[in-house]
Amino acid sequence: MHVHSYHALPAFFAALAKKSRLVFTPHYHRRGHTVIRNLMLKAYRIIGGRIFGMADKVICVSEYEKRMVMSDFNIPAGKIEKIPNGLDLNEFINLKSDKKSDDGSKTLLYVGRLEQYKGIHHIIKALPHLEDFKLDIIGKGPYEKNLHKLAQELYVTKRINWYKDVTRKELLDRYASADMFIMLSKYEAYGITVAEALAAGTPCIVATGSALDDFVDGKRCSGINTPVTTGELINAIKNMQDSGIKNNMDTKNLSVLDWNDVTGKLIDVYKS
Repeated sequence: MHVHSYHALPAFFAALAKKSRLVFTPHYHRRGHTVIRNLMLKAYRIIGGRIFGMADKVICVSEYEKRMVMSDFNIPAGKIEKIPNGLDLNEFINLKSDKKSDDGSKTLLYVGRLEQYKGIHHIIKALPHLEDFKLDIIGKGPYEKNLHKLAQELYVTKRINWYKDVTRKELLDRYASADMFIMLSKYEAYGITVAEALAAGTPCIVATGSALDDFVDGKRCSGINTPVTTGELINAIKNMQDSGIKNNMDTKNLSVLDWNDVTGKLIDVYKS
């Protein structure tokens, strides 16, 4: 039996009903995104910890998640397998960067939930100092009004495009057409949007200190320190643009797996 999510009760009930080998993928974050969720998670840790104890094997999707699980639940390294999430890499084979701005501006892209911890506000704060760039934001969430207000205060509203509920094809096209993808989240157990951007041939800038570290190679993906400062982000964007990496992006040997590879690794765990 293979169960998912430390943060949901079904995994706990499945563990209690265990009658065969139990594999557990926790997608563990350690922290909640609000004060109330943090308090709830602390209270839940006793219950959630029992799932790890009853599991025969724990699968973590990043080194960051693996370190947290080992530290917070005293799980030995031998009980844990690291198997990152996968992509259907066939989706990305024929993508082309063919959407150019009429005014010659460069495009920064963010894809994901609009939450404060995701760090989108840092990108907006950088825009007044990046006159040749515009920002495309794809997603929705509770922090959207705050982001619109910030854009108005900084007089960059006309340089931001907001998109919701885009089709898969449109999303992939926007990944490929962006000049760089930015994800400055404080908490990520993996970072699927970064994986997708890299697979689409778009260089990335990420905040360090979470699972996003796994993608940083200093060329196709650059990391900046947490807490993020506007000055460091501006420099990272300018340096990446000056490097010309977008025009010479090599998508070979990325730290991104196809789902077929993930399936094979899972089967090996089930058989072990």
